[in-house]
Amino acid sequence: MSTGDPFTRLAPFIQEYIYQNGWADLRSIQKAAIPAIMDTDDHVLIMSGTASGKTEAAMLPALTLLDQSPAQSVGILYIGPLKALINDQFERIEGLLYGRSDLPIQGWHGDIAYHQKKRFLKQPRGILQITPESMEAMFMNRAGELGIIFGDLRFIIIDEIHAFIGTERGQQVLCHLQRLERAIRRPVRRIGLSATIGDVDVALRWLQSSSQFQTHARLVTESTQGRRIELRVNHIVLASEEKAFYADVAPEDIGLYSRRTASPPISPSSQQEIPEGSISTEPPDVRWELQQDIQDYYDDLFAITMRYQKTLVFANRRNKAERIAAELRHRLSQQRPGMDWYFVHHSSIAASLREFAEMRMREQAQQSSVIATSSLELGIDIGHLDVTIQVNAPHSVSSFVQRLGRSGRRGAPSRMCLYTFEYLDNKAGAHSQWEQIPWEFLQTLAIIQLYLEERWIEPPDIPTMPLSLLYQQTMSVLRARTELVPSQLAQSILTLVPFQSVTLDEYRLFLQHLISLDHIARMDEGTLIVGMKGAQLTNHYSFYAIFANEQEFRVLAGAQEVGTIQRVPEVEGIIGLAGYAWRVISVDDRKKIVHVERAKGVVEQNWKTHGELQFHKQMMLRLRRILQEEIVYPYLSPLARQRLSLIRDFARRSDWLSSCVVSLEPGRFLLFPWTGWRIYKTLFYILMHMGWCSYSSDCNYYLEISHKGNSADVLTELQALSPQIPDLVNAMISKLKDIFLWRGKYDYLAPRVLLEKAYVNDVLDVPGTMQWLATCT
Repeated sequence: MSTGDPFTRLAPFIQEYIYQNGWADLRSIQKAAIPAIMDTDDHVLIMSGTASGKTEAAMLPALTLLDQSPAQSVGILYIGPLKALINDQFERIEGLLYGRSDLPIQGWHGDIAYHQKKRFLKQPRGILQITPESMEAMFMNRAGELGIIFGDLRFIIIDEIHAFIGTERGQQVLCHLQRLERAIRRPVRRIGLSATIGDVDVALRWLQSSSQFQTHARLVTESTQGRRIELRVNHIVLASEEKAFYADVAPEDIGLYSRRTASPPISPSSQQEIPEGSISTEPPDVRWELQQDIQDYYDDLFAITMRYQKTLVFANRRNKAERIAAELRHRLSQQRPGMDWYFVHHSSIAASLREFAEMRMREQAQQSSVIATSSLELGIDIGHLDVTIQVNAPHSVSSFVQRLGRSGRRGAPSRMCLYTFEYLDNKAGAHSQWEQIPWEFLQTLAIIQLYLEERWIEPPDIPTMPLSLLYQQTMSVLRARTELVPSQLAQSILTLVPFQSVTLDEYRLFLQHLISLDHIARMDEGTLIVGMKGAQLTNHYSFYAIFANEQEFRVLAGAQEVGTIQRVPEVEGIIGLAGYAWRVISVDDRKKIVHVERAKGVVEQNWKTHGELQFHKQMMLRLRRILQEEIVYPYLSPLARQRLSLIRDFARRSDWLSSCVVSLEPGRFLLFPWTGWRIYKTLFYILMHMGWCSYSSDCNYYLEISHKGNSADVLTELQALSPQIPDLVNAMISKLKDIFLWRGKYDYLAPRVLLEKAYVNDVLDVPGTMQWLATCT
C-alpha cells in the first residue's frame, strides 16, 4: 500500500472542502483507512471511538475512487440502523458534495417523500442512504430495477455494525447483501463502521459473509489506551419505588425555536470534574440508616445538569426518561421561571421534537440537557458533551462503552456519572437478605471493571435458526419473483448465510406448513406463489421490518404531534409525554389518535416494560470477584463505598461464595450459577421440570430450589444430572406451550418441531449446562 501523505491522495474537491472547513489535519483513523480502501479490494472494518471521524474515514476514499472512475448507477450504498442517523449523516455528507451534481446523495426511508425517491430513480447515481426495512421494500417492489439502480455499485457502507451483528435485523442485512450481489452478479466491497466490537474476528467473518463470493476482510483501528475516563458512581437507597409522578404544563410553543432556553455562560472552572454529589454525606453503619429521600436524588441530578453546559442523561426505560425530565423541569421552573433547556429523546417522541433536541444540543452557546434512552446511544451528532449521566445500571458493557463515548470530544476526558438504586420495601422471607442485595449496583461495578481492566466487550451471540427471518425472506423472495418451483425457492433461501444450519428436509417441512396455513399456495403445475393469508401480511408496510411493531396511539396537541403511547388513556385523564402533562380530550380508536391539550398533574406510566436481561458469563464472574476482593474503586461516592463494604462483609460472614448452593432452611436452598444467561435459563427449565425449582430472581442471579437433603446432597444430585441433560431438555421442551417458544415476529407461523429445535439451539445451552453441572461445587 502507498506510504505517501494520505491527504494528497484524496480527490481535489475533497481537499478543497477540508481547507475551506478549517480541518487542521486528517484524523488518525482516516489516514489509516485511506490506503486500506484505495489500495486493496478487501472488505474493511473501521473500528474507532465515538466522534473519531469513522464516517469520513469510509466516505473520503470511497468518494475519491468514484471521482476517479464514475459509477453508472448508485456508487455507494449506506445502510444505517436509524432513520435519524441517516438524516444526520445526510446533512454532513451533503456539505461535502456541494456543487457535485454528478454525485448526489439521497436518503431512502419511510419519512422521505415519494417524489424525492421518484426523481432520484430517474438517474440513480452517487450515494443512497437506506434502512434495512426500506431495503426489504426495494427487493420486493423494485426487483426488476435492481440492476439499473445498483448495477455499477462499488461500496456498501454499514454504519454502527455492532448494532446489527448478533441480531435478527443484522441477519436480515446479510440476506440483503447476498441478494443484491446475486441481482448484479458480482461482489461489492463492504465497509463496516463501529466504536464497540466485542469480538473482532466474528465481526470480520460477518462482514465477509457470502455463499457465492469470497472476499477477505481487514481491520482498520486505532488504540484507545490514551483515552482519559472520569467516572462517578452514586448509589441511592430508597424506601420504595414510585411509579406515578407530577409533570408541569407544556409551553405553547413546544418544539419551536422560540422556546426560552438562553442561559448565562458556564464558567470553565465549574466544569473540571464530576461533583461529589450533595446526597453523598458520611453514611451510617446500618443499611436501613442509609435511606435517602427520592427528592435528594433529583436535586443532585439537577445540580449536575446545571453545573455543565451540555449533558446527556441516559435512562433504560421511556417511563424513567419522562419522569426525570419532569422532575428537572420542575426544579428549573422554581429557580428560573419561564426557562426550559431540558428535552426528552426516545422512540415514542415525535421526530420533530427529537430533531429539535438534537439541534439545541449542537448549539454550543446554549445550555441544554437531553434525557434519552438508547435512541441517542448510536452516532447521531449532538455536538460536544461535557458529561453523560447513566440512571440505573447499563444493560451491557457494550452499552456502557457506547454511552460513555458520547462525551470526551476535542481532547476532553470522557465523563460519566452513574446512579444505581435499591429499595428497602422489596420482598420479605427466608431469602430476603439475598433479594435485598444491591444487584444493580454490583452489576454496574462489574461492567465498569471489565472495561477498565480488560477493555472487554460482549461478543455477539448469533442465532443459528432465525425462523421469523426465514419466513420473511421466503415470502419476500416469492413476492419478488412471483412464482417459483420449490427447488428454486429452496436454492434461493438456503444458500443465504443466516440459514446455513437449516436442512433441506426442515425447509421442506417449513414450506408444507406455510401451504397448510394458506401463506403459500401450490399451483396445479407444482409452482409456489404467495397465498391469500400471506398476501395480507406482505402487502402491508409493517412486513418489511423483522422486528415486531408496537401497537401505539399517536398523541396530537392541535396540529402538533407530541409522540406515541401504548396504553389507551381515559378521556379527561392526564398523560405524560415529552416530559410534560397533557389532558386527554378525545380518543379515536379506529385511527389510533389521542387528542390532548396542555395540562399539569400526576401522570402514570405510558409504556409497558418487557424483555429480559441477557448477561454474559464474564459479567457474572466479575460480579462475584467484586464481592470477594478488597479493592475500593476510586470512582465510588462515600455512600457507594459504604454499601459495597456492607455487602462484602455479609458475603464473608455468611460464607455465601464458598459454594454455589446456599441453605436457607431445611429443604430450601438457593442456587447461584454465576454463569451466562443461556446456561441459567437451561438450569431453570430443567429444575422446574423436575419439580425442584420454585423461584427465579428477576435478573438471573439465583434460583430457589427444594430438596430433602442437605447442601452436599444437592450438589451430588446436580452433578449426577449432567449426562441426563439432553433427555431432560427434550422432555421439558415438549411440554412448553407454543407461546413460550415464540421469540421473533413471525415465529408463530413456524412448525412446532422447528420452534423446539431453534429454542434449544439459540436460547438454551445444553453442552454448557452439562459442563457446568459436572463441575459445580
